Amino acid sequence: MLKPLDTLVALKYISLARGNPMSRGMREIGESIGISGAEVSRSSKRLFTANLLSQNGSRPLTLNLKEWIEHGIRYAIPLEIEGFGRGMTTGFDCPLIDSNMVAKNNPWVWRSNIGGGTGTIIKPIYKTAPIAADNDPWLYQLLSVVDIYRGGKPREIREAKPLLTMLLDAV
Repeated sequence: MLKPLDTLVALKYISLARGNPMSRGMREIGESIGISGAEVSRSSKRLFTANLLSQNGSRPLTLNLKEWIEHGIRYAIPLEIEGFGRGMTTGFDCPLIDSNMVAKNNPWVWRSNIGGGTGTIIKPIYKTAPIAADNDPWLYQLLSVVDIYRGGKPREIREAKPLLTMLLDAV
């Protein structure tokens, strides 16, 4: 059974495959997303079992991950609203996403000391997602697109589809 952390780890693996083909250790991956190396190891095993990571763990299976994001994540890890406040913007309000979508009155934000946005606080896919996003701008974009799939309306999801394809095809 996949956990929310597993999607974050899979996305980090994609980021590493995209930017640095050299494999990094579990400890370094964990540090970059704010978890322990042991958690990365356990997550990697679940990802392999779910057919989202290759057998040797060296590369993510991007087509399978894309299918998971497009068709499953909305139901397994739905978007949860936690109130109103300050934090790091996400979804179409992420400053790194170039889109024609009109900004909402209250943008989505992850509760965090890192960002300077104000809006509707949503629970990130995993509690350390803001740390991971702050350390890796490409991962920040991908996590923001994943949030659109988790809680967007059908039109927003249609607009997010080419963004997801562009990000995953860059690997």
